[in-house]
Amino acid sequence: MSDLSNFKFYPMCKSLMLTHLVFVDDLMIFCKGDLKSVNRVMEALNHFSLASRLAGVDDVTKNALLEKTGFALGSFPIRYLGLPLSPKKWNKLDCKILIDKITTRGAIFVLPQSVLEEVDQRCWKFIWGGKDDQRKIHLVAWDTVCKPKCNGGLNVKGCRIWNLTSVGKLLYQLMVDKDSLWVKWVHGIYMKIDSSIWEHNHPHDCSWYWEKLNSLKDGMRAWYTQGRYNLSPRGDYPISKSF
Repeated sequence: MSDLSNFKFYPMCKSLMLTHLVFVDDLMIFCKGDLKSVNRVMEALNHFSLASRLAGVDDVTKNALLEKTGFALGSFPIRYLGLPLSPKKWNKLDCKILIDKITTRGAIFVLPQSVLEEVDQRCWKFIWGGKDDQRKIHLVAWDTVCKPKCNGGLNVKGCRIWNLTSVGKLLYQLMVDKDSLWVKWVHGIYMKIDSSIWEHNHPHDCSWYWEKLNSLKDGMRAWYTQGRYNLSPRGDYPISKSF
């Protein structure tokens, strides 16, 4: 599709010539938001259909794109794999599903502080037997409960530290997984002149997620020695070792 005339890449995908991503049975297609590029996308989709049998624009362009594709106009946030997907920072309401049903899929997202506190609150209510309409005295501070047993705690994993170490996996990938498509994209968009994430200063116009990830990295700097993760003997990144 990228070889077709008049096709233009989405600006943040141009350096990698990235046109699409496939997740199991989901397909995400990227192109510039103009009529000629969308025409080329539709030609590629129609060709695929025959062979297999199987965005901020003005209102005029938007209506022309909708008429050409036959798509319905949607709005963010949308649901993807049961989680809200949005180009903006998650708010507390968006994260409600994570409070009701915590899964490992939420591990890669930087969660709002209010959400982390509410998840921890549900955990200590379970330990002390509290209810929403009944407050019980906490015999031990929550920070103490989260300490390892050898240090007088119960080795309960607090949500704030859990989220920090889970997101830390992304920094680990930036350090060691240079062939990852995501790592290549980050270097092409944000880290064009920086070879190391530790030396990188994020631009002021970057996404809120990249800004937040960079603000968290200082707390993870001690986990690395000369670019090698030092909390595991083999240098790999098991999340449990980072708590």
